[in-house]
Amino acid sequence: QDGTEKFNSSNSTELVSGGSLGLSEETSLAKTFGFVFEQPFTDAFELTLSLTRFDIEVTNSIAEPSAAYSVNQCYSADGSDAFCSRLDRDSDGKIEFVDQSFINVGLLTSKGFDYNLYYQQDFLLNDKNLSVSLDVQATRMTESLYDVLGSVDDNMGEPEVPEWRASARLSLAYDDFRLNWSTRFIGKGEEDWTVDEEDDYGFVDNARGCRGLWADEAKTQPLLCRPVGYTEDYFVHNVSLTWTTDDYQINVGVRNVFNDAPPKVDPGGSFSNTNIPLGVGYDTFGRTPYINVTAAF
Repeated sequence: QDGTEKFNSSNSTELVSGGSLGLSEETSLAKTFGFVFEQPFTDAFELTLSLTRFDIEVTNSIAEPSAAYSVNQCYSADGSDAFCSRLDRDSDGKIEFVDQSFINVGLLTSKGFDYNLYYQQDFLLNDKNLSVSLDVQATRMTESLYDVLGSVDDNMGEPEVPEWRASARLSLAYDDFRLNWSTRFIGKGEEDWTVDEEDDYGFVDNARGCRGLWADEAKTQPLLCRPVGYTEDYFVHNVSLTWTTDDYQINVGVRNVFNDAPPKVDPGGSFSNTNIPLGVGYDTFGRTPYINVTAAF
């Protein structure tokens, strides 16, 4: 600023990654308990209901924090000072070294409930058997903690760990044919940093203009934007018809019957590819018809 110092817009930093001799083994403890009810009242149909509580904890979990993550944790107000030891600065105060090798970060948990319903019944139609079955499964998460060196985050209810997921399959079997209709459900999610719609976050104090978008016809005021940190409830449906004989089986169907597109989020908040959250189960191919033919010789 006084003419004697020059600002350098770039800086080289040494990064170290890989294994470590200081690692301890991970330890996991899984506890499950529940009940199963099978209706005993009649032989006309099958009905099974079950509920399972799962409680999984992994201690001394192993992770490989990136350089950016370590720097953010060290200097963020809600981060962890433990990451500061993974950084080194030179005499000018610039970061010259970041250790991004594997470390024991802390505790991982996965807790919730599994619900199951199964129904099956046979009917007589034109002197032939019509079998109807319905299989429904649902999972409700109650906790998904990620403790990274004392920085604790419960991811339950976020786009990557929705509170609810479910699937259902209806099957009709008649003569040599079987019709299947299946539905998958992924519940909505919201990042921790999002706020109520009534709040001005992202539109006043932290406002920024969207590139190429304007709030007025004269194009003098940029349209204000903020990152998308939420997803809505998502359904995807599949249907298939199978014809089976002693020698042949032909299966035709359509995946994602209604061509439901997955939700998109800001990659800065959710682990995603092309803005689609990964590891959740969203369909990324769209409506896909198919046919399979099998022959036995």
